[in-house]
Amino acid sequence: MIVCINCLTDTKSKMDRLLLRNHYRDYSELVAVAVDNLWLMEQEVAEKGALIIDSATHSGTTSVASELVEASQSVVRSAKGIPFQNRPNAAAPAAFRIPELFLAAGLDGLTVTTIEMPASESSEEVFTLDRWLFGQYNKLLPVKANCRALLRIAAEHPEGVSLEEVAPRIGEAAALLGDYLADHDRRHQTGRDDLLATAFPRSGPDAEKSRARYANQFVGCVNSQGVLSGMLSDYRMAALAPGEGARLLPTQSALQLARLANPVLDGGQTDPAQKFSPEETTFLLDHIRAHVPVEAFAFRTLIHEIADGAVTPDKLDEALRVHIPVETNRSLSPSFLTSQRSGALSRMADLGLIARERKGVRVSYTITPQGEAFVQEGNPRKKKENACS
Repeated sequence: MIVCINCLTDTKSKMDRLLLRNHYRDYSELVAVAVDNLWLMEQEVAEKGALIIDSATHSGTTSVASELVEASQSVVRSAKGIPFQNRPNAAAPAAFRIPELFLAAGLDGLTVTTIEMPASESSEEVFTLDRWLFGQYNKLLPVKANCRALLRIAAEHPEGVSLEEVAPRIGEAAALLGDYLADHDRRHQTGRDDLLATAFPRSGPDAEKSRARYANQFVGCVNSQGVLSGMLSDYRMAALAPGEGARLLPTQSALQLARLANPVLDGGQTDPAQKFSPEETTFLLDHIRAHVPVEAFAFRTLIHEIADGAVTPDKLDEALRVHIPVETNRSLSPSFLTSQRSGALSRMADLGLIARERKGVRVSYTITPQGEAFVQEGNPRKKKENACS
């Protein structure tokens, strides 16, 4: 959205001086933060009848000074090349905070019972499109966040935490994280392909269905046969504990991923769209090659098709038709194929394997050096086995 404003020369001079301090990316961000601050102050006056800037000597009053400062220090990036740095929660208004379940503080000190990773399919297997991971798993940041949340909750339940309890609990916390990330995306004018809030639910009474969807898809659910599904399970980050009842436990991989620092949840983003640290990306790619062969197959397949010239959504959908099973009990509609392709590409983009290029409404895909390396490096688990033989 473009909004033009008319301001006095003195006001423009003040704006220029604020930009020189490198706290704001450009005029649009400066104005947006100023409006947020004004809104915060007017809300305070409407609710309290007065605005107290320093509440240290005024018991029973509310100070908004720190909130205004935090909201004003959202970006440290300038035309001189000073890198963007983000401190979680510091730049957000008071209403938007990362829930404690998703923070790193205290994770290293937790004693958590882990479960052995369920056996996966052969890395040499060919996977038809209906066996690829569910296309609605369209982002990987929920895996990171949910691993941390599961670790914190499982630390209190060494025999496994009830899935019926843990999934809605994480879903409710994820809605607050979704609010925080949506505010982050808005303040930094993040492009549609790089939005951090995508896949996360929102808070509020009208978003109950989105929280339930998140709980089922990104945490887990059990069908009538007692089979666990969901992204944590499909990514071999969680499994059901043996015995009665559906009780969830994290795997060792979930423990390792949860404890790695994350630029979104822990601060230190070099770009407002950055989702993972290099260490996290390396860990996830190694984990996928070794333990999630269906995902590795999908990634390699899409990389090969793009390399062969299928660089648009329509061309990729056409190329992927050879991966539809000849005989299947379910009807694989064109929309299902598109969903499977779109979800896999989005997860690949999160890991830096492909890049999107947009021209208006048209999008095309390119393979990154990381994507080329993923195809060439093979299976790290097999390398380890060969080294020991």
